[in-house]
Amino acid sequence: MIGNDIVDLSYARKHNDWTRKGFLNKVFTSNEQNYITQTNDPLTTVWRLWSMKESVYKLHLRSKKIRSFYPSLISCELKDEKIGIVSYEDVEYKVNTDSFEDNVFSFTTSSEFREVNHKIMKYTSVLPENYYTIIKINLAKHLECNYKQIEILKNGVGIPHLYLEGVKQHMDISITHHGKYLAWSTIN
Repeated sequence: MIGNDIVDLSYARKHNDWTRKGFLNKVFTSNEQNYITQTNDPLTTVWRLWSMKESVYKLHLRSKKIRSFYPSLISCELKDEKIGIVSYEDVEYKVNTDSFEDNVFSFTTSSEFREVNHKIMKYTSVLPENYYTIIKINLAKHLECNYKQIEILKNGVGIPHLYLEGVKQHMDISITHHGKYLAWSTIN
């Protein structure tokens, strides 16, 4: 199983005011708020923590199949610039994060011993409406098939699943987008 999340920092800077009253208390634990206030780059830290929580929630949703996103109940511990441990409902997840100048990308898996692939795409303007087609074209190269043979269908709680010629694949996919960024992760 896999979960991922991306945050476009330029977009977040303009459209997501994390400094508004009550936001930090609603979303972050007191330890996480300490990370934010003690860093030289609070904006990136806020969105790194957010993306870690979101990626764990997506993985957790795959096993529980019940939507209930309460970010303050998901607790992050930063180990270094890339690795964090996230606790959610008495389960700990290792989360990998890459922070760049203009985005933060996090992912987690249920197994460290499986092949994980990521693709991050940046657009010059807003995300195209046909982004599923873009994903399918890229996946077709990996699966060695025509992209029209691939379907990405969401289940009742919004988890995407891959189908090839109508047959559900054993490859998990997690899709994320924010601002000008589209990313997906697969695990075989």
